Amino acid sequence: MATREGQREQAQEARERSTRFPWERQFGESRKAFEAFTVYRDMGTARSQERVARELGKSAQLMARWSSRWDWVGRVAAWVDEQDRQNRVSQVEAVEKMNERHASLAAALTGKVIQKLQAMSAKDVEAMTPTAMGRLLEVGVKVERQARGEAGEIVSDRVEEADRSLGHLTTEELEELERIHDNAVRRAESGQD
Repeated sequence: MATREGQREQAQEARERSTRFPWERQFGESRKAFEAFTVYRDMGTARSQERVARELGKSAQLMARWSSRWDWVGRVAAWVDEQDRQNRVSQVEAVEKMNERHASLAAALTGKVIQKLQAMSAKDVEAMTPTAMGRLLEVGVKVERQARGEAGEIVSDRVEEADRSLGHLTTEELEELERIHDNAVRRAESGQD
């Protein structure tokens, strides 16, 4: 009769030759031994051989033999790692789907904004305040940077540069830009497009 160490070595060698995952039924493992393993595996962190024995109406000694022979602890560790891997894959897929939804939504909204901008007359543009123009620039730069995978913090630097570039405007021109912005805000708030 083989020793326990010999049995363990044989089981380990069989696992290494096996194309089966550790959490699957192993070559030579009986259906009853595998059923006991799955009960053990699925118990979560409160798992124990004794609980498996009680649940299946088997002896604790038999569960200890099966656990040792079929490396329940190592197989459960592999199972937990696999479940974690699958959860991470699912999370990445969910984020990718979310990004696709957001990109589609952004494209649709951008199309509407472009239509609106193209429909604006020179008078409408002249009616925009410097603040409205700056905000429009800020949003445009931010969206472009995000679409290209760049960090959003740099946007504030560019908006500040744009604000500085308005420094050549006269007070009257700045007031006119402010008036245009205020009109645009009032129209947006009143639902006038």
